[in-house]
Amino acid sequence: MTEEDYPELTARDIFFRKLVVSTRDMQAIMSHPRLYVFLALVICVFVAFDAIYLRSRMEIWQVILTWTVSISLHILLFHIFLSIWTYGQRRFSLPVLYLPVSNLTAFSVSYFITVFQIGLHTDRLFSEVSVPGFIFSGIVFCLIFEAVYFAFVDPLIRGSITARRTNSKSSAVQTRSISVAGEQFLVDSILTLRGQEHYVLITTEEGEHLLRARLGDLVSQTREDDGVLAHRSYWVGRQAIARLEVMSGSDVILTHSGEQLPVARPRKNEVRGWMAQHAPHAISPDGRSKTG
Repeated sequence: MTEEDYPELTARDIFFRKLVVSTRDMQAIMSHPRLYVFLALVICVFVAFDAIYLRSRMEIWQVILTWTVSISLHILLFHIFLSIWTYGQRRFSLPVLYLPVSNLTAFSVSYFITVFQIGLHTDRLFSEVSVPGFIFSGIVFCLIFEAVYFAFVDPLIRGSITARRTNSKSSAVQTRSISVAGEQFLVDSILTLRGQEHYVLITTEEGEHLLRARLGDLVSQTREDDGVLAHRSYWVGRQAIARLEVMSGSDVILTHSGEQLPVARPRKNEVRGWMAQHAPHAISPDGRSKTG
């Protein structure tokens, strides 16, 4: 999937800073180890602070379980709400979202689940547990931890995700290869591909390889900037091109090894356009081919 397949949410965090995050980023954040470390610390704070005096009425494992379920559910609801709003912005042009609204919306649901858990473990009635103080302290803690997250944790997580994707892209570019008859050839090492009836002659920096294949199938495994199909029977890698010359009125690609590869007349404009974009070293500054 391309980046366009992942809709983006436009929002403002608790500090009113603009935030643009795609659904792909949301998925990466939800699975990032640093998020789980942060949530574990939040759970520890709730257990230690004990704002609603749970430890005097419940076993410690019950307290830990209660806050683990409550906070995990809260984060899940927060993520679902963001995803829904993201698609709503794309389809219905919903306004920019202020994230504390999503946070408190998630709290309004997770609050009732938490009260239910407490009542389950303490045999207290819902009305006895759902006191105003619980609601107030819950809202305050939600906003405090949201501020801490966006001030310190989110920049680390998103920076880590960006760096990981950049490294993955660099690695992919460095190791891209094409597959021919069960063999792999690094794209960056291929100088030319020449169709010879039912075979393709692959010229690399290490030598030549004649394998049964179709030229079109191999060219389709390359990218536009890797090279150019100068003739229906051969493809030239960008790294092999020294310059473009005009000989007897026809364009000819001169390779670094000294080969002269005529450009098919129907492909003349296409090849010149490709070189202007991907191999400007092969043409003169005024856009004409280099000669001599």
